[in-house]
Amino acid sequence: MNERWKYQIKTGSSYGITLTACMTMLQWRGGSVADELLSMKFFLRVFIFFTTGIFILGYIKWKGKVKVNNKQ
Repeated sequence: MNERWKYQIKTGSSYGITLTACMTMLQWRGGSVADELLSMKFFLRVFIFFTTGIFILGYIKWKGKVKVNNKQ
């Protein structure tokens, strides 16, 4: 795996974990935590945030990193 994909996965994963945790806590209605974490809505949210983080946010941050490194 090349350096770009490693960077994108690292950046996107941290984005996905953070956003998923925040959204889950904000939308938790006081029920069972297990029910919330095993719901289809939770898995869909995790999938969307991780793929968005890796492919979009990771790519944008990688381009910015390359641009900064080329200027130096």
